[in-house]
Amino acid sequence: MSRAANRVVDILSVLYHKDELSLTEITSILNIPKTSVYDILSALEKRGIVERANPKLKTYRLG
Repeated sequence: MSRAANRVVDILSVLYHKDELSLTEITSILNIPKTSVYDILSALEKRGIVERANPKLKTYRLG
């Protein structure tokens, strides 16, 4: 599996096990660059796979 695909699966897995996480928390847990996590979350959000749980706190959860 490609690195990009692994990152997507890792992000989805972390969100599955937690109620909601911020971009910084996901980055810290997975040790993935913040820009990469942001790009992946944006793509997943556009597809309805993740959603912003709390826009003020900038947290995400599965959609």
